[in-house]
Amino acid sequence: EVRRPILVIWLDGMKKYPASFEFANDNHLYQTMVLLCDSPFQRLRGLLARESLLSDSVLWLRPCSSIHTCFMQRPIDVIYLNREKCIVKTVSNLTPWRFSACRGSESVLELASGLIATIGVDVGDYFKCNY
Repeated sequence: EVRRPILVIWLDGMKKYPASFEFANDNHLYQTMVLLCDSPFQRLRGLLARESLLSDSVLWLRPCSSIHTCFMQRPIDVIYLNREKCIVKTVSNLTPWRFSACRGSESVLELASGLIATIGVDVGDYFKCNY
């Protein structure tokens, strides 16, 4: 029997795609990589025990309109997107053991804490993913 590394098992089914944020007030783009979680199991699992993935990627949960940070070790930033991938709400520095939701959102991006402020995204900006 061949044993697979634990990291590969944790990432099974998650696909990584190039993505960017397009700012509404200018032509500036912020490039990143996104890990797509679009199955019920992937969304349920989210970042639990794998927060280190946010060091170089963004986690995209879809469909999703609410998240929690139970059992997480550190805060995260959260971006809510509508069906057109327009940002409708941002939450910075959501600490462990908290809940967050946005009525009318279709998907959620989970980012490393402080990244929203660093890249300067805001409500009205767009998220684009090449998948």
